[in-house]
Amino acid sequence: MKNCIVVGRVIPERANVQFHVPKFEFSLSSLKGNGTAFAEFSQLSIDLRFEEDCDNIFNVVSIARSVAAPISNYIAFTQTASYHIAFDMVVDVDARRHYAVPATEPFFSLEVEPPHTFAKKKEHEVSVIPALVMDPVLQRVLDDLGNALRYPQLAPMYCRLAVEALRSSFDVTDESHAWGLMRDALNVRRETINSFWKLAADQRHGRIVEHSWDERKSCLKTTWEIVNRYLLYKEDSAVQFAPF
Repeated sequence: MKNCIVVGRVIPERANVQFHVPKFEFSLSSLKGNGTAFAEFSQLSIDLRFEEDCDNIFNVVSIARSVAAPISNYIAFTQTASYHIAFDMVVDVDARRHYAVPATEPFFSLEVEPPHTFAKKKEHEVSVIPALVMDPVLQRVLDDLGNALRYPQLAPMYCRLAVEALRSSFDVTDESHAWGLMRDALNVRRETINSFWKLAADQRHGRIVEHSWDERKSCLKTTWEIVNRYLLYKEDSAVQFAPF
């Protein structure tokens, strides 16, 4: 598609966020173009016009978010509020077709792929909630994982925060010892954790750094696997994992 409209909302919708950007330029990897952005009664409409065809819905939504989120966040700042952007649909203007924006990430599998232990559940599938979710450490971890998906540009940082929270549960006084205990218990290699550590550290220290789709995919899949291993380990400390 070369011209599309991304439709979404500012949550909570009762905030009645309003703005109008008559023209902006955008660039994401090789994708370039311009567009307009409009919000009224917290309903968003982002009109994007690409120089070349773009068929990746997630890239389209990422561009729309990069425009709408900063504006919404600034309005929230001026009102001492907290708003969240949610996109629901992409309309291909030329083809007169519309596509629902998926609620889940596309690169997690519904099947276990060794050495991974995590497999995504189908949407709306009933889940058995373990008592462990009420543990303060896991509450913090799940908050960070939610933010990693909610704010794609900061995914590495939030993934790092989640892993560090897990680490602290092994030894709250000795960080180095805690890392060793966690890696041994979950059979996770040091280099696996380090694969996105530099990028996450840059973001954590306020540096403005970009990352690719593949880098984001890697850090999310790595962190989800580490957290899932932790859940399995807390259920049965004798569980054996393949090296990861």
